[in-house]
Amino acid sequence: MPLSSEEIHRRRALISKLKEETLSHDEAEELVTLLDKEKSIALEEGGDCMLVFAILSLISYVNEYSGSHS
Repeated sequence: MPLSSEEIHRRRALISKLKEETLSHDEAEELVTLLDKEKSIALEEGGDCMLVFAILSLISYVNEYSGSHS
């Protein structure tokens, strides 16, 4: 099942906060959860390698950001 429109909206809002460097630790965890779900969906739908790589890279960045801002 793809991300709901609410999840997509929330993901976009959290990514905007990440770009502005105002993302809290809890929001970072929420973003990683949404990205993990999106990664699982991408893998189930045939595994677009570039999409999966992009999602994994963003997850890594969010984790790095969260660790340095906690």
